[in-house]
Amino acid sequence: MIVEDEALGVLGLLDMIETWGYEGCGSAYSGETAIRLADDSGPDLIIMDVRIKGDMNGLEAARRIRAKKFVPIIFLSGYLREGVREELGFSEAVEFLNKPVDHDALKETIEKIMGGAA
Repeated sequence: MIVEDEALGVLGLLDMIETWGYEGCGSAYSGETAIRLADDSGPDLIIMDVRIKGDMNGLEAARRIRAKKFVPIIFLSGYLREGVREELGFSEAVEFLNKPVDHDALKETIEKIMGGAA
């Protein structure tokens, strides 16, 4: 599942993960939409921008999703500040990557989280 509020970013990420043999289960542009989609689709992995549209950022959306179900999350951000991991409140199966996303780093991170198999 992709959580990103820029349509071109979503398309680019979906194209990449599908090229690597993974199947996208949908995308969301806001935290509220992400929570609903996660409930409905039961993703194996979420790739989430930290800054998204709406009243809720990606960190809060992730906390609310994780309160209901464990799902690994890769956060994307143009600026990762100190203390973000601590602010999140959990660290298991969480990775952070800087934007613009390095394709090789994203692929390696997905393989690490997903156990190497598409």
